[in-house]
Amino acid sequence: MTDRDFAADIRALEERRRIAMLAADTATLRTLFDASLVYLHSTGLRDTRESYLDKLEDGTMRYEALAFDVTELIARERFALLRAKMSATITTPKGTFDVASDYEAVWMHSDGTWRAIAIQGFVAS
Repeated sequence: MTDRDFAADIRALEERRRIAMLAADTATLRTLFDASLVYLHSTGLRDTRESYLDKLEDGTMRYEALAFDVTELIARERFALLRAKMSATITTPKGTFDVASDYEAVWMHSDGTWRAIAIQGFVAS
């Protein structure tokens, strides 16, 4: 498999992640996220895989709209680094907000499966 194939795999996984986030499909997200996932939001809040999925599952956080625009992708045999822009409309107990941010996602290939191990949001540049 070439680096180009790995990149195509990661792009497809990011799209699956986006669709699952919109649908609050925690079963799919659980398969995409490594158990040790660290999710740092652009607000500075930090989630584990379980705390993030809990928010989606109980409705504490809901994505009303969500778009990713991949700007850079470096993919190798075991690791991939994806940089992208995110625009979203998110509902929380504090209200509904439009969010524009940049993010980086690190994907790791282990036991024949790609899983996200780190996602970090940044204030949009």
